[in-house]
Amino acid sequence: LLPRAARPLAPSLYHLLCCPCDSAELRLVGTHFSCTACGSTFPIQYGTPVLIDPSTSLFAGVTGLEWDPCSHNHGRFKWATTALKQLRPATSTNLTAKANYKELARLALTQSPSPLVLIVGVGELGKGLKDLLGDSRFSFVESDVYFGHRVNVIADGHKLPFKDNSFDAVICQAVLEHVSDPVRCVNEIWRVLSPNGIIYSEVPFMQQVHGGAYDFTRFSMVGCRRLFRKFKKESAGMVAGPGTALAWSIEYFVRSFSNSKAWHFAARNALPFATFWIKYFDYIFQHIHAAEDGASCCFFLGRKRHRST
Repeated sequence: LLPRAARPLAPSLYHLLCCPCDSAELRLVGTHFSCTACGSTFPIQYGTPVLIDPSTSLFAGVTGLEWDPCSHNHGRFKWATTALKQLRPATSTNLTAKANYKELARLALTQSPSPLVLIVGVGELGKGLKDLLGDSRFSFVESDVYFGHRVNVIADGHKLPFKDNSFDAVICQAVLEHVSDPVRCVNEIWRVLSPNGIIYSEVPFMQQVHGGAYDFTRFSMVGCRRLFRKFKKESAGMVAGPGTALAWSIEYFVRSFSNSKAWHFAARNALPFATFWIKYFDYIFQHIHAAEDGASCCFFLGRKRHRST
């Protein structure tokens, strides 16, 4: 059975939805939505609207967890990976997310006393997001391309099924590397944000492939700013620095000696015990501008505007 959403999408938010094919109005008919223009129908499963354009999306026909990228990475080692994940030390830092979410909250509350926030790609909860999700002043629409315990709208970021100017803020954390056309996705985020709405995004730079076939793109600091050129910058910088990048590189260097899944499994779960300490250099590097050229990941926090640079 498909997992239930943590909170099925509230019917009071249905008015924000539109057809992912042509952006027309949707009409609720029993347990599905029907487009008033093209006639396409979209099911509601376990309280979760499935709003994917079947003619363009890679995820058309999603019916369960088969699109969850995490479900494909471990195979027969999944049981051991789950256990070892609790034991192995992290090799990555996140220098800024907690402070950035506090600033996002402050900015969003200038938009509305009860901001409505869209999370694009909530299947895996990003670092630092938990406190914001617990803030009763905010309401959330949580989307992804596969069913998950937090997902309450199935949507493809290339064509978000929401009306223009619907949200006070959008969060897109560690997602844009996994889409085939990040510029199109950012344009969609811009479209669904209200005037002066807030965007927060984290994107990788010096990172090896993760997510298998669903990992496409990397962004330097300048590339990240170019990607969000339709937004006024509030702040931007490193999320994780060269220390994290080096720890990742050591793991993938060792993994490169073999195609064996067992070898990769051993490298992933044994090496962090020897390399985890390298990440702590990032706390020094965060004060050195030159370190941004070797950053593992960067962030952008900004406001929607009507002219690009």
